Amino acid sequence: MLGKLIKYEFKATGRLLLPVYGALLLMGGVVNLGLTLQGKLPVLKFAQGVLIFAYVALMVAAFALSFFVVISRFYKNLICDEGYLMFTLPVKASTHLLAKTVVSTVWSLTTAAVAAGSLLLMGAGHGVISKLPGALRMADAAIKGELGMGVSELLLWTLFTFLISMVMTNLMCYLSISIGQFGRGHRILTSVGAYLVLNVVVQSISTVALLISCLFTGLDFFGDVPIGQLAGFLRMVFALSIGLSVFFGICFYLGSNFILSKKLNLE
Repeated sequence: MLGKLIKYEFKATGRLLLPVYGALLLMGGVVNLGLTLQGKLPVLKFAQGVLIFAYVALMVAAFALSFFVVISRFYKNLICDEGYLMFTLPVKASTHLLAKTVVSTVWSLTTAAVAAGSLLLMGAGHGVISKLPGALRMADAAIKGELGMGVSELLLWTLFTFLISMVMTNLMCYLSISIGQFGRGHRILTSVGAYLVLNVVVQSISTVALLISCLFTGLDFFGDVPIGQLAGFLRMVFALSIGLSVFFGICFYLGSNFILSKKLNLE
């Protein structure tokens, strides 16, 4: 049943997101063509500026839409009138949550991949791609000198931390919406308030955990970290962030599951 729910979610959300992804890739090609023609027709310089502005706006819209679609889908599908239908299915609330978490994560990763692909498409034929390996080698040497770790390790830590934090954020939104259904007549406002409170709690606990970690490792959080200890400090921060995100994500998942299973109010 989980597979059917995931397939259903992809169909429902893909109708909105796939056209945006196509438009973003197309715009990358259009900007690339504009860069090519600009060298031959200087009069197109202003038009190229407008194209680049439209491209940036479309990329921002793609990231915002990918987040908004999955969150609004959760609200309409489980909390609003559609919830009567969804919860008549022989499926546990935890399965609904898992399906929506999987789909939201895949769409977020797809949005990032499409954005990267459109950037490469925009730079193709203008020496950007050919210069990329050399630029990465220079960045690797510079980052190793400053931070004590290579660019590949830094990127891996950053990407993995981003992925886990993204999943945690989606689950926090799910819990906020689940709490918001108790605010009769003001569900959206209550959901926003719940999200703000949860965000403050997450940030406060994360800051305290980082301060305690620095205390036990002997690092001065408010001062300058010695160059020789900077790589270790960054690894500790990344690992702590991942660990806390996993912890909060589990708490948010269990909280949402409890409310949807035991305290759901669709009135």
